[in-house]
Amino acid sequence: MSEVRPSEMVGERSASAAKEAIVRLVDSFYEKVRQDPQLGSVIGSQIGNDWTGHIERMRSFWSSQILPDEESPRDPEGVHLRLTIDEKLLSRWMDLFNVTCDELSDQHLATVFREKVSTIGRRLQRQLPSGGDHPNGDGSS
Repeated sequence: MSEVRPSEMVGERSASAAKEAIVRLVDSFYEKVRQDPQLGSVIGSQIGNDWTGHIERMRSFWSSQILPDEESPRDPEGVHLRLTIDEKLLSRWMDLFNVTCDELSDQHLATVFREKVSTIGRRLQRQLPSGGDHPNGDGSS
């Protein structure tokens, strides 16, 4: 059985409604990330504190994951593996993302986002160094 692509799961929902949900989700999520003492500093340092540019790239990425006919600008696992993260930070990132999904009014789209981020998270977790093997030990930068 083949995996159902998230764009197929959006179904009859309009592309404009999905794009609005993507903007709300990404903007709200990264506002939470920026305020998080650990994630904000790690991601901020990796993106040169160019939050506006990063948010635009993330909107484009999520559009490619959710909407038909959108092309993915990046490999999410490769990009995130360059960050100084460990399992604890990855778990925090996933928790914040899921909380943000809970805030969406369209719970069907929220489920699509959760399923996709769960897949990305599992792939990242398998590739992370374990415990003390992390370059900084505790995942801090």
